Amino acid sequence: MPVEVDVFSGLDESKFQAKLASARKAYEAAPKDPRLEAQVHAALLTEVAHIQDFAKANPDDEFAKANQHLLQAGTRSGPVAAAADALAVDTWHCGGSASLSGVVWWALGVTVMFPPPLSFAMGAKGGPDWSVAVFTSAIFGSFVVDPQSIFDSLPPNSGPLGGRKGPCKFQLGEISTGGAGAVRISFYSTSGTYWGLLGGIAPGIGGSSISGDGDMLWSG
Repeated sequence: MPVEVDVFSGLDESKFQAKLASARKAYEAAPKDPRLEAQVHAALLTEVAHIQDFAKANPDDEFAKANQHLLQAGTRSGPVAAAADALAVDTWHCGGSASLSGVVWWALGVTVMFPPPLSFAMGAKGGPDWSVAVFTSAIFGSFVVDPQSIFDSLPPNSGPLGGRKGPCKFQLGEISTGGAGAVRISFYSTSGTYWGLLGGIAPGIGGSSISGDGDMLWSG
């Protein structure tokens, strides 16, 4: 049987807000690693550049249409222009924590903090997958879509936790650091709009790679 995950189970609104506040304090207290921060940012720019290249080559594709927000520089081409296009994209910095558990059947929990008051928790489950590695990690990175617009686009949560709730898509993989393993988690809307990427140290992540659908609960 698959591992069940519900990052909101057993929480009332006050406990959920306390969970978010605790995660924010832990993230803000985490020691800074400029080298890792640069690698996470480089991974974000690489993903943005790949999407830009695809969208320019396939303007009528639904994925391209969903990512018009990344096409800042028109039809310029070449590696230098592509890098400039990626750097031109607006970003909203964020951080939090991620935890992957389970063997074969996995469960992923992520908490992400933007400048107050916005934050969200995401839970996902899947499998079977023999390549996943168990980890818990502080994460940080950036979104390329205004998080307030994501919050506003979601319906109010009718449950006891309040906030806004809705689905998303994610991809989890490895960042090559030349040392300790590092994880990256990319977020998308269900229609394919690229939202952003966060990463952090995750020893033993190896070649783990999973993707799927997640359930998000936003507070704002």
